[in-house]
Amino acid sequence: MRFEWQYEGPPLKLAAFLKQQGFSRAQLKKLRYQDGFVFVNKRQRHTAYPVRSGDRILVQTAPEHAADSVVPYSHDLAISYEDDDYLIVNKPAGVASIPAVGRQNNSMANMVKAY
Repeated sequence: MRFEWQYEGPPLKLAAFLKQQGFSRAQLKKLRYQDGFVFVNKRQRHTAYPVRSGDRILVQTAPEHAADSVVPYSHDLAISYEDDDYLIVNKPAGVASIPAVGRQNNSMANMVKAY
């Protein structure tokens, strides 16, 4: 995925700005070590770089790969919202989010994969 911002505010470390935008520490590590990129004013920068007002920030995350271990399970989904990037569903109580011991094939991940 690709994210872009124009920073307006007092000087701030890039990592702090990205955390304000919702990036977790784990996601910042992935950017650094797993083929993600962070640019400030079209130059690749480390997350310790200080951003200043007017800086253009671009984050390009590593491409996501489908989980082959999740087996599709066809079931009706209560879809609240859908577009090219998001699928928001109402998860019923008692349905696991991801496959687990005893629930290998009927989790939300299985249902979404079948969708």
